[in-house]
Amino acid sequence: MKTPLREFALAMLLAALPATSLLGAVDPSEWPRQLPFAVARAGLTRVELGTEVLASTRADRGDLRILDPDGREVPWRLHRAIAAEPPRATIDAGPVAARIADRQSVLEFDTRTDRALSGLRLVTTTTGFFKAATLEGQRNGIWERLASGVPLYQDYQGATEVRLDFARGTWTRMRLVLDDRRSPPIPVRSIVLLAGPATPVPVSAVPAVIRSRSEEPGITRLQLDLGAAGLDVAWIELETPEPLFTRPVRILAERVAGDALVTEELVRAFVHRIPGDDTTAEGNRRIRVERPIPTREIVVLIENGDSPPLASPALRVGLHAQRIEFWATREGQHRLLAGNAFAAAPRYDISRLALPADITPEAIVAAGPWSATPGYREPAVGPDALGRGAAFEPKGWRHHRALTAPTGTAELELPGDVLAASRDDLADIRIVQSGRQVAYVADRQTLRRALPLTTTAEPARPKSRASAWRLVSAAPGVPMAVVRIDTSQTAFARSARWLEVVETRDGTRLTNVLARAEWLRGPGTPPRPLELVPGSRPAGTTSWIEIDDGDNPPLPSLTAKAEYTTRRLHFLAAGSERMELHYGNPEATAPRYDLALLADRLNASSRTTATLGPAEERRPGWGETVVSGTAMQAVFWGVLAGVVIALFAVIRRLLPTPPGGSR
Repeated sequence: MKTPLREFALAMLLAALPATSLLGAVDPSEWPRQLPFAVARAGLTRVELGTEVLASTRADRGDLRILDPDGREVPWRLHRAIAAEPPRATIDAGPVAARIADRQSVLEFDTRTDRALSGLRLVTTTTGFFKAATLEGQRNGIWERLASGVPLYQDYQGATEVRLDFARGTWTRMRLVLDDRRSPPIPVRSIVLLAGPATPVPVSAVPAVIRSRSEEPGITRLQLDLGAAGLDVAWIELETPEPLFTRPVRILAERVAGDALVTEELVRAFVHRIPGDDTTAEGNRRIRVERPIPTREIVVLIENGDSPPLASPALRVGLHAQRIEFWATREGQHRLLAGNAFAAAPRYDISRLALPADITPEAIVAAGPWSATPGYREPAVGPDALGRGAAFEPKGWRHHRALTAPTGTAELELPGDVLAASRDDLADIRIVQSGRQVAYVADRQTLRRALPLTTTAEPARPKSRASAWRLVSAAPGVPMAVVRIDTSQTAFARSARWLEVVETRDGTRLTNVLARAEWLRGPGTPPRPLELVPGSRPAGTTSWIEIDDGDNPPLPSLTAKAEYTTRRLHFLAAGSERMELHYGNPEATAPRYDLALLADRLNASSRTTATLGPAEERRPGWGETVVSGTAMQAVFWGVLAGVVIALFAVIRRLLPTPPGGSR
């Protein structure tokens, strides 16, 4: 009778037969990178892939190939801790005996199981609560503390965490204590116990690289570089010297899918630090993720509300290891190949085989660095695979600016003056290099940036019941998202309008109401600024805030702050030739690029920041003079006058000569 070990070894050996009989031949010259590693003995081998190694592979690892010392392809499978860990079984605990003592809810219950437990989940219909939880377990009549100060919350500022994890063990009875000092007690319907795997999944903690930080209204935006795409992230931990804070946090991944940049919310959580609170240093600042991240970079949004941003935020990331397993038929120098963007993911039989627990594989750590594959041949691909689109015809585009970006994946945030001269849908935006368009993808999610405003009180008008303030912005036509006005007065009720004066082609001056709102401030209402959201884009640089004072004295002062919306373009920069950003063509249609071949590179690369040079107006070529406004009217009337004079001259010549020989 065959043992499971012998059956497994036989199956692995069959899967590892020479490439001429089972596998298609691998041409190493089609893979740009290689990583040699030594295998000390034949048999099951497990290679742990470091972050530096993973950074040069595709997110799905489908470009990896292993060659044995004879240059033959070796089947392998990817071992991921997240996928390998079986889901924890759920067990309903016994009836919950609840009591209130010393401003704490004490919940006791029997486990009713002899299985090893590793967590529990609180079941309640109450929302909007936040509790620090302490858990104790009883075994052989002795109570032991399993967790202390772990935050539990449900729909609290948009985040939920009602699961509590602890060291695996068997317990006959448990006691869960919820701190009710900051919120009233909550009714608990039941407790669900989680029976986990026998061994914990190891996690390595590494500091995260904050590539950029920006402060948006009420939000701190951190762009993190994880080092590679497709990493298995266990948790993300926030570090800050702030002694007191509470913040909702969202973690996003922005990836190219099809022809768009899709923003996916990975997790929403809540972090805090409260002096004297019974919460652990890790538990209140650690965000559970437990999922693979499809991109190399992620975005962490810290929602500050009306509080100032956190000082010096830093982040640590907990990672699960990724390993490849294969059966080595002999010892010796093997090679790992990577970097073939056009290679199809392999389908090996080994990926469907179960690994017996009594096999001890040889463990190897592949930490890099990669080296160039000798004889590598660059694939013959079309310009679309390199991010180059159709030829660009500059006719009709009124503005352009030099664009500078290092080679690789780059992002460009459109400044306010570019947005002011472009269409609202950005259909007239083009990146051009060497006469060809450069394919790009734009964010679907807009960003907000501050727009400087100068506020000046207008002189009081006789018999007017309204006061006015002049607002002057830095550039005309910037697509403002909101104007916030504020005053030092604490109690009042006013109507406010945001106005601009526009001039038509015939010189008529019209008043355009951009926004209007009621402004109420008094006892019981927080002194918040009034937000005015425009219904259309302001045409010029000057506008006015008009306050209807009625029979009340004018407000003593007024300040105004504006924000505009912008978006970022993501593209692949290559070559040393000059790149340009062209914009300002009202007749342009939105570009359509094939981004399928670029998606993996855009998702797996660290993005660099592109910069723009000063604005340049394109000089019209022969037959394409650009005329508008008053100049167009002058041309029209001049041409019309010339036609009328010529017509009179023709009529005069056609009339018969009167007697006497003169007309």
